[in-house]
Amino acid sequence: MKKAIFITVRNGSTRLPEKANLEIQGVSTIEYLIHRMKNTKKADCIVLCTTENDADDNLVEIAKRNNILYFRGSEEDKLERWKGVAEKFNIDFFCTADGDDIFCEPFLIDLAFEQFERKYPDFIQDGGLVTGAFTYGIKVSALIKVCEIKDSNDTEMMWVYFTDTGLFKVENLENVPHKFYRNDIRMTLDYAEDLTFFREVAKRSEKSKVYLKLDEIIDIIDTEPALKEINFFRQQQWADNQKKKTTLKLKGEQKMPNLVNPSKYLGNELSYIEKVLNSESWSATGGNWNQSFEKEFSKRFGIKYGVALNSGTSTLHAALEAAGVGPGDEVLSPAITVIMDATATLHANAVPVFVDVNRDTFTMDPEDLEKKITPKSKAIIVVSIYGLPAEMDRIMEIANRYKLVVIEDNAQCMLSTYRGRLTGTIGHMASYSFENTKHISCGEGGMIITNNEKYAEMVRKVGGHGFKNLKAEEGRIRLKQEVFQDPDYKRHDVLGWNYRMPEFNAAIALAQLERVDHLIDLRIKSAELFIDIMKETNFLIPQKTPDYCTNSYYTLGVIYDGKEKLGVSWQDFRRMYIEAGGDGIYGAWSVPYLEPVIQNKAYLKRYPEVYKGLDYQNGLCPVAEEIQPKLMQFKTNYRDVGIAKSKAEILKNLVRQISK
Repeated sequence: MKKAIFITVRNGSTRLPEKANLEIQGVSTIEYLIHRMKNTKKADCIVLCTTENDADDNLVEIAKRNNILYFRGSEEDKLERWKGVAEKFNIDFFCTADGDDIFCEPFLIDLAFEQFERKYPDFIQDGGLVTGAFTYGIKVSALIKVCEIKDSNDTEMMWVYFTDTGLFKVENLENVPHKFYRNDIRMTLDYAEDLTFFREVAKRSEKSKVYLKLDEIIDIIDTEPALKEINFFRQQQWADNQKKKTTLKLKGEQKMPNLVNPSKYLGNELSYIEKVLNSESWSATGGNWNQSFEKEFSKRFGIKYGVALNSGTSTLHAALEAAGVGPGDEVLSPAITVIMDATATLHANAVPVFVDVNRDTFTMDPEDLEKKITPKSKAIIVVSIYGLPAEMDRIMEIANRYKLVVIEDNAQCMLSTYRGRLTGTIGHMASYSFENTKHISCGEGGMIITNNEKYAEMVRKVGGHGFKNLKAEEGRIRLKQEVFQDPDYKRHDVLGWNYRMPEFNAAIALAQLERVDHLIDLRIKSAELFIDIMKETNFLIPQKTPDYCTNSYYTLGVIYDGKEKLGVSWQDFRRMYIEAGGDGIYGAWSVPYLEPVIQNKAYLKRYPEVYKGLDYQNGLCPVAEEIQPKLMQFKTNYRDVGIAKSKAEILKNLVRQISK
């Protein structure tokens, strides 16, 4: 198997002319990149791929001067150029290094070569790494197939032919150190500010040193955060430009096969699990994976404390206990949500109070919230349903006025924003779930984040059997064996439960966290495909996302009005969609107080003195009761946008069929 690096470069940039010839550290940018690529250990050759234009003659001379191969081909069709290189030099697999990405990391390219030898994927993508650190790894047989099926010579943004057609085995780069997963650093050369960034970072290296390793680059930037501000403001403009130029055109009626949704565990999960197996401790009481996950998760939100537990329900219960919620206290939560917000309240021997929702956003209605506050109210659980933040400013204003603790239930919401602030950073505590369907998943797991040291310590004790030496920032209890093993040692000072997260789960969740931006982006792209189709209808009404919020789309919530407007029932529409090849549409959970466990008053036996006389009847939250039977939840958990596109196309055909 012959493996190569294709350095793809030309001089025809309109935004930054002649950028390959601009100077950095005494050499041209393209020579700087060539020198970096020579630090790879597994490439059989390096090929400079350029065009046949006269303006690119000097690039060929640079290749010769640096003793690497070169190839000249089509300016417009990058894929045909690569195909020509592969045929000329008998290449089986190659990694691309764009001339723009002058800090492209040789170590990551070697990882891609190892992954190819191990698993033979058709296409390897970065999966959320620092922009410009790694581009792609491509199997030549897959490249040849793409060249056969594409119906356009404009292949500047060529990755969609591999990732969105459903024809190829696509993987994220594996075994990558988690510090390389960053979304706040830009390392690609498109604008004058990018060149300034590269020069400033390179200047901080040893004068004799040309090759700066990526971890050294990140350390330099973290030491001087102002460096990343030089050019990062260009990132959104760059991303929008890429999106605008991305097209997918296939010859004839190319069919996308109905592939199984790829695994979401494509990062460092297996590597980390192996490390846990080879460690001395598999328990949260003595291991390090929980601590690493907690630190990285809370750091992502800019929050002081993170406490990992074994589920998103455990986190809710522990948060209520930490907030001092007890017998007879009232906890307010919305009427469109899972029942666990109410059952966690019951486990704290408190009384659930249900708040109606906004008809358009499905989130807690602040006006109804205030109406239902009483002298017994102690806490509010605010749910960011389907990935959309609630009206947090209004809710926090009410909570502060009545001195109530606010717990954000963000089980379905990851890195969404409300008026520029991340969800999870607004309330007093925030709860997350890592159950199998969530944005980050490790089978089962949860996390509480908070800036309140007292709450963090109490959450940890409630979830850790009440061990007295548990602290806000420390979940290990066996750090001093001579103390812990003393027969006179007294261990417990709080009534607690065993809600601890196993080290295996923490290791998997940490690997998922490294790729969370990519995983969220896939859900957003999938949701947008369905939303575009629904604009053609008056009977599929997506959840409204206010312009001051972002939605991470755990799922796409939609009100179905087809029965009233078309005479097609909810159940019939779902059946027709599935029969046409669509995925199952999920119904929303029953309004919690109408579930049998509440209607049958199963809570009475827990604490008769508190729950005697408590009764929940129809009509308590009229908006929630009206919209719940109409809600459809469309799947967004696709790890291949090509599959999502095929499902959206099925929906489009069905919509047009029944609208005739």
